[in-house]
Amino acid sequence: ASGLTPRGVKQAVLVAKRLQGIHFSAIYISDLSRTKQTADPIIRRANAGTPAFTDSRLREKGAGHLEGLPIDHIEKHRKQSGQSFRAFRPPGGENWEDVAARSRSFMREMLDKYTGQAKTPMGRTPPPMTNGASTSTASQRRILMVSHGGFISEFLSSAVGHHVANNARNCSVSVLAIFRRHPHALPEFRLRVANDTHHLAALLEPPKLPAGGVKTEKNPAGEGSPGGVGQDEATTEINYSEEPDAAPSTMNNIMDREESTDGADVKVAELIITTPRKGSD
Repeated sequence: ASGLTPRGVKQAVLVAKRLQGIHFSAIYISDLSRTKQTADPIIRRANAGTPAFTDSRLREKGAGHLEGLPIDHIEKHRKQSGQSFRAFRPPGGENWEDVAARSRSFMREMLDKYTGQAKTPMGRTPPPMTNGASTSTASQRRILMVSHGGFISEFLSSAVGHHVANNARNCSVSVLAIFRRHPHALPEFRLRVANDTHHLAALLEPPKLPAGGVKTEKNPAGEGSPGGVGQDEATTEINYSEEPDAAPSTMNNIMDREESTDGADVKVAELIITTPRKGSD
C-alpha cells in the first residue's frame, strides 16, 4: 500500500497541531495505510486514553480490478458500460451509491452511540433504544473522522441533504454539527466549516518578488495569500464569521459556540478531515 509523500507527512503534522487540545470522545480512521499514517500524529497529540478505531466503511471508493489505473482508463470502461458516472461499478469494485450506503451506515452508528436514537436522512428509524444504550453527555460531543475525499463527500451530502462536492483538499478540516432537540427527535445537521486548510499555510510558497524586490499585487485566490488556494485547486471553504474578511474561528471556538447555543439541545459535533491522497505531493 502506498504511504505518504514527504509533503504529506508535513501536512499530517500541521493538521495534528490544528486539532491538538480538542477533546475527542473517539477517533475513527479508514483502515488504509496512508490514512493511518495521517492519523498517527493526531493520536499522539490527543488526550491520553482517547480511543481510536479503524473502520473499513471509511475507505475511499473501491475500483476493484481497475484499482491503480489512470482515471481516463476507468472512464473509458464506464462509457463502454453505458452507465452513468454515479451508477458505474467496476468489476469487483463499488459505485458511488455503495459508498453512500457505507457513509449512512457509519452515520447511524455514530448517532446511536453519541446522540441517542439513530434517525438519519435517507434511512429508516430503528426501534427505541434500550436502557443499556449510551446517550449524549457533555463529554460525548466530539468525534474525529480521518477519511478520504469521496467518502467525505457522500457522508456530508447525506447529512445536509444536498450535494457536497468531492473536492476535499489534503488534510483539510470540516466541521459537521449534529443537533437533537430531545433524545428522540430527528437529528439536524449543519456544515459549520468545509474544506479548510488555513493550518497548512506554512507549506505554501511565498509570493515571488520581481527584480528589484518590489512586491507584486497579491492574488487573493493564489498560493501567496494566507490560506489561499491555487487557481487549479477547488475549494468549498465557508466563512461563518460575522465579518466576511475576518480570520476563521479556531476549532475550539467553534465547539464552544456550539455548546453555548440552545443549551437544552442534545448535540454532537463531528470534525472531519481528509487524508493526503496516494501519490500526492
